Amino acid sequence: MSSAPIKKRKLYDRLEEVSGYRIMDMKKFSAALLEIHVCKDGYLQIMEDTDAQKGLCCKFYLVCSKCLTGVPFRSSSLVAHDRSYDVNHRMTTAAAKIGIGRQSLTDLCYMMNMPGAPPVTESNCSTQP
Repeated sequence: MSSAPIKKRKLYDRLEEVSGYRIMDMKKFSAALLEIHVCKDGYLQIMEDTDAQKGLCCKFYLVCSKCLTGVPFRSSSLVAHDRSYDVNHRMTTAAAKIGIGRQSLTDLCYMMNMPGAPPVTESNCSTQP
């Protein structure tokens, strides 16, 4: 991860202020916080690229409001063996273990004001052990 100015205005314009709840891998968030700087007269903004969302895995940018330098990071790591995001894999596995289906996951996300509902595809729900 490295800080870089968000030069493309289209990208910055596409980012949205974060609201609602998210499931976050705190190691990834901490690593991004260590990368960002904030100018003297600036402040830290947490922005979200909603177009890059994959289920419950969100893409965020920590951005200096003054110089628009930003650090991108995802809220979850990839699972190496199948290139899916860990949060989606865990949610699907947990749902299967407790005996709830895709609609129940969707309802949970809706009630928690979490984007990404449904967090998994129909086929993933039916193929989990």
